Amino acid sequence: MKPVAYQHHGFTLWQLPVLRDNYIYVLFPEASHTAWAIDPALAPAVRRHCQQHQRPLAHIWNTHHHWDHTDGNSQLAEYYGCEVWAAASDAQRTPAVTQLLQDGDHRCIDGLNIEVLHLPGHTDGHLAFCIGHALFCGDVLFSAGCGRIFEGTHAQMLHSLARLHALDDAFSVYCAHEYTEMNLIFALKVADTLNDETWRQACRQRWHQVQQLRADKKPSVPSTLAEEKRSNPFLQVWREDFQRSYAQAHGCACDALAVFTHLREWRNRG
Repeated sequence: MKPVAYQHHGFTLWQLPVLRDNYIYVLFPEASHTAWAIDPALAPAVRRHCQQHQRPLAHIWNTHHHWDHTDGNSQLAEYYGCEVWAAASDAQRTPAVTQLLQDGDHRCIDGLNIEVLHLPGHTDGHLAFCIGHALFCGDVLFSAGCGRIFEGTHAQMLHSLARLHALDDAFSVYCAHEYTEMNLIFALKVADTLNDETWRQACRQRWHQVQQLRADKKPSVPSTLAEEKRSNPFLQVWREDFQRSYAQAHGCACDALAVFTHLREWRNRG
C-alpha cells in the first residue's frame, strides 16, 4: 500500500504502512512547515516522506516503548534534532526521549491541542493522544479488537478501554496495526455463540466492508469510535444483555470484568 492522506481540522495526516502490518502516522500542521511522527517504527520511511514534502521533522510522539513503535527514534532525532515525547514512566525504555508526559497533560503546539491519556494494560506506560477528533491509541484499541495484556492486568485494560469508550463517537480511531480482518473473524466467531442478532449483523456488515477495502488494497484503519462501539466485541462488555448472553454461553460470571477477561483470553488462543 502507498501512503494515504486524511484531512483534519488544522492538519493533514499521512498514514505510512511499514513492516508487515504497522502504521506510522506523519502529521503536517497547517500552522507550520514542520512534521510530527507518531510511533516511527522505521526511520527511512519517515525521512523519505518528510523530504518528499519538504517538511523537517520537529516532534516524535510515542504511544509506548515497544520496538515496532520506537525503532526510528534515535536515527530521526539525530538527523533532525527533533523532540521525542513519551510517557514519564517509560523514560528508560524509550530511545532518545527528550520530553516526558503523564496522564491528563495538555500541550498546544503549532495551533494544535494534544490531550494525553495514560492507558495501561498492553504496557504499563501506554499513552494515547487526542488531537482534535483524531485518536492515536497505539496498541490499546484496535479496529474490531484490543491489544494483548503484556504488563498490566485485565482490570487495567478494561478501565483503559472504558476511558476510550467514553469519548465522542466522532473520533477517528488511528490504531497502530492493520489487524481488522483477523479481529472480525474472531468477532464473528463470538457472535455465533450468542443470542444477539443485532450485534451479529453489525459484525457481518463490517466484515463485508473490510473485505472490500482490503481487496482494493486500501487500509481498514481508521475506523470511528461509533463503529467500534457498534461492532468491536471488547466494547460490548458493559452492555447488560451482552454480559448475560456471553456468561450463559461460556460459563463465566455475569459482569464486565469477567466477560472481558474470558473474551481476551479466548482471543489470545486465536
